[in-house]
Amino acid sequence: MKSGGKRSGRRANPSPGPESDLERVFVWDLDETIIIFHSLLTGSYAQRYGK
Repeated sequence: MKSGGKRSGRRANPSPGPESDLERVFVWDLDETIIIFHSLLTGSYAQRYGK
């Protein structure tokens, strides 16, 4: 008889449905924000993409 051993196998943990009450958290790095604001302020985005 085994005692104190790890259980093998996985428990079924299905993904939640699309309408579940999950709170989403988006992590945004400040470096990307600075790059975007700089390109908008200097007009480099408009020059590159013709906008």
